[in-house]
Amino acid sequence: MKTEVTVTGKTYDEALTKALLELETTSDRLEVSVVEQGSSGLLGFIGSKPWKLHAVIKTAEQQEEKLPDQAENCAEVCEEAAPAEPVIVTPVPEIEPAKPQESEEKPLQTTNKTLAAARPEKKVQDATIPTSLENGKKAGIAFLQELFETLKLEAEIDTQIRAQEKTVIFHVKGENLGALIGKRGQTLDALQYLVSHVVNKKQEPFLRIKLDIGSYREKQENKLRAFARNAARRVKQSGKPYALDPMTPNERRIIHAALQRDRYVTTHSEGEGEQRHVVITLQKDGDRQKKEGSIK
Repeated sequence: MKTEVTVTGKTYDEALTKALLELETTSDRLEVSVVEQGSSGLLGFIGSKPWKLHAVIKTAEQQEEKLPDQAENCAEVCEEAAPAEPVIVTPVPEIEPAKPQESEEKPLQTTNKTLAAARPEKKVQDATIPTSLENGKKAGIAFLQELFETLKLEAEIDTQIRAQEKTVIFHVKGENLGALIGKRGQTLDALQYLVSHVVNKKQEPFLRIKLDIGSYREKQENKLRAFARNAARRVKQSGKPYALDPMTPNERRIIHAALQRDRYVTTHSEGEGEQRHVVITLQKDGDRQKKEGSIK
C-alpha cells in the first residue's frame, strides 16, 4: 500500500482529490506540501499552470498530535447529542426574493449527467428553493463533473434539496465507481468533505452536504439499522450489555438514531479513536418510563 504520492491537477482541490483516491485515505490523515503552485493563466486557460502536490500519510503518532480537542468535542456533539432521524420535508415560504431574470415556471430541481447533455429538470417537494441552496447545488455539480471528466468516468448526478435542513444531497450513479467509495466508504467520506469545502468556500449560510455513490450510503444505513435492531433484541433476551465492533462516527450515529425510540434499550459510546464503539444496554424501569414519556 502506498504511503506517499506526488500528483498534479488544474486546481488545488483537484490535485488533493487525486492524492486521496490514490492513497485511499482521508485528508485529516495526510501531510500535504505544495511542490508547484498552479495558476489559471490568461482567460482561465492561456498559459495556465497545474498544481503539483506531494502527499504523505501521517504516522499514528502524528495523527494523535494533530487531533485538536475541539474537533473531538464537535464530533461527539454531532454523533451522540443530536442523533438525527430522517426529516419529512414540508413546503416553506420563499426566504429570498426571486430574481427578475428567472422564470416563475422554472422547475425547482435539475438532474445532470456528466459527459452528456443535461437531463430534463424535475420538481422537488420544496415549494421554493432559496438562492443559497441553488448556488450550492450548482457549485457541487460543477466540481463533481470536472472531477469525473478528469478521471475519465461517466456518471449521472441527481440532486435533492431539503430547504428546512439547509441540506443538498448529491446522488451519483454510473459504472466502475467503486474506487470512489473505498474501504468502508473512506474515500466517499473524503470526497464528501471536498464537495462541502467547495460549496461552502464562498457560501453563506453554511450548507450541509451529503454525497452518495451507487446508493452505497443508503444500503449501508439499512444494514446498520437492521443490525442495531437484532443487537437490541439480543440485549432484551439476555439482559446483558452488548458491545459492538468499532465503527466510524457516522456509523455510530446511525446505530444511536436507530434505537433512539426503543423503550427497552439505551445506547452510548465507549473507547477512543479508532477503537470507539457503541454499547447497547437494557433500560432500567425508571429510565424506561422517562423515555416513554419523552417519546409520547
